[in-house]
Amino acid sequence: MKSFYYKLCSGRRFWIFISMVSAVSAISIHQNIMPVLLPRIQRELDVTNFTLCWIVNSFLLAFAGAAVIGGRLADIYGRKRIFCTGIVFFIFSTLLGAFAANELYLILANVCKGLSAALFSTAACAIILTSFDEKNHGKIVSCFWGFAAVVTIVFILTAGFITQHLSWRFAFCVPLPLAVTALAVAVFKLPETKKPVKQRLDIVGIFLLMSSILCMLLALLQFNQTNYVSLFILASFGIGLLFLFLFILLEWHIKEPLINFQLFRSKPVYTNILILFLIQFSVYSVDVFDSIYIQNILHFSPFGAGIMVVLFIVIIALTAQIGGYYFDKSGVRTPVIAGLLCLAPAYIIKSQLLVFENIYYLLPCIFIIGMGYGLAVPSSYTGAITEVPEEHKGQAAGFIEIFIQFGSTFGLAFGSAVTAGIETVELKSLMNFKNINTENFDILSGFLSDTVDVQQTVAEKLNVNWAEITAGLKSVFIKSYSISFLLAGGVAVTALVLAVILFRKTD
Repeated sequence: MKSFYYKLCSGRRFWIFISMVSAVSAISIHQNIMPVLLPRIQRELDVTNFTLCWIVNSFLLAFAGAAVIGGRLADIYGRKRIFCTGIVFFIFSTLLGAFAANELYLILANVCKGLSAALFSTAACAIILTSFDEKNHGKIVSCFWGFAAVVTIVFILTAGFITQHLSWRFAFCVPLPLAVTALAVAVFKLPETKKPVKQRLDIVGIFLLMSSILCMLLALLQFNQTNYVSLFILASFGIGLLFLFLFILLEWHIKEPLINFQLFRSKPVYTNILILFLIQFSVYSVDVFDSIYIQNILHFSPFGAGIMVVLFIVIIALTAQIGGYYFDKSGVRTPVIAGLLCLAPAYIIKSQLLVFENIYYLLPCIFIIGMGYGLAVPSSYTGAITEVPEEHKGQAAGFIEIFIQFGSTFGLAFGSAVTAGIETVELKSLMNFKNINTENFDILSGFLSDTVDVQQTVAEKLNVNWAEITAGLKSVFIKSYSISFLLAGGVAVTALVLAVILFRKTD
């Protein structure tokens, strides 16, 4: 242990660690502060819960689509070069989002931010792992996640305070100091970890992959709006699957593929990737709604919501160290299965506790979910990338990242589809019961994010009792959120069963 930390704090490795932690923390901060900012964004830009989900999902979608491209670029043109390029674009896209005039510009900024994050995050993972001996990969990944979590905590609290007392626009810029730090250290201290090689970038593969993602998510987006399966939805999803099939067929038969599927035929690799996908799917299917629930139902301030996010990250950071220890000692099976044994029941129990509107009832579940995530995700990630040859780790990091972000993207899209469908039915039923015109649907959809004064003014215009309509709307949203948590628990149970079966001979 002593020799490992001595190597970590000495010479070139120290600057590599600082730069990579700063860069990954900038992404983590963006992903964790967005749910905290959503109620204030909803209030200022006057958007629905459905649009809020796609403000978050725009980043995840771009990240997922470009992750494997970023890894491939890092292997071809050099990891330092791609890392620095991604950081520069991340800084500019952050400023673009801070000045967004409406939700469309904000979504566009998040798309640009996701594309840039995909470039430098995959390069960062490859750089940090190739800088240390393989026998210490469990320790370095757990330290990496732990330090990133500590940095993230400080900046999330800052973002919550800024959102509460200034504006969400200033909070949107909170990751900038870290991005600038990562760029400065990388430019002056980070050596190029791999000489650029002359290889061809698979442009056709990029087109097919991005087209597949866009078509399938367009189908989900349309389903969110209509709540029934139309011919357009079936056609979009079918075309997306066709593009995906053509992409896989192309990658198998060209010399320099975007994704070398031969690298992922190993059982430990594809098992860990599948587990990561399912965990991210379950987490992000409820992540946005968790923050909205805390602020709109429990009436936490943005700073208070930030504290809840910080609590969750602290738990992840601490348990990641335990997971890293057991990974180095006994392999991936023990920490991953232990993590899933925490996640699955905690989600299911939490789904039944939301109705009580009491944070103290939810704290044990938050603690256990954080433990599960901290044990399972870093260990599973390390287990996947460790099996890949060093010269392909950039591409492997991109491929793994794309599955992680796919899990997040489709989990959020699925969760928003479920909640939107339930909310639509329940809200229209409530409006009929209260004799409220259905033209006011969008007004009531964002009712709970407004201040009390605004709520009372709206209730007066609609000729309804403020206390009664508030209680009714809370009931509608809690019901939809509860079902989302229940489904997240079901996905976690699926991941647990697969882990038990597939990890039998994987270690």
